[in-house]
Amino acid sequence: MSDNTVPQTTLTVCIPAYNEAQNIERVLRAVLAQEERGFVLSQVVVYSDASTDHTATAARVVEDE
Repeated sequence: MSDNTVPQTTLTVCIPAYNEAQNIERVLRAVLAQEERGFVLSQVVVYSDASTDHTATAARVVEDE
């Protein structure tokens, strides 16, 4: 028996975020809600380098859901 399934193309989304605590949850939810044929969302990476607000904490709220 042969396996005729076509491998899915995976997609990684990288989001730079500096002091985006007020926006990052909305942005992440919008990214996660996308549905595109032929692609599987593998991971979403948020880069928050030296933010002085709670960007990382706000991003983790979505991660924990």
